[in-house]
Amino acid sequence: MHLEADALQAIGSDPSSGDETRPALREEHVDVVVIGAGQNGLSVGYHLARKGVKFVILEG
Repeated sequence: MHLEADALQAIGSDPSSGDETRPALREEHVDVVVIGAGQNGLSVGYHLARKGVKFVILEG
């Protein structure tokens, strides 16, 4: 099974900004936001990817 790489990208700091304390900002348009990258969140992401739904998983 192939999962879209965009759906699983982590949002981290932008090394080119010179300020590593701020996360990189980018505009994303998704259909679903999954909160938590635990077993349940990743399972939801897997099933969303199989259905072709554009989503993002956020973990703090």
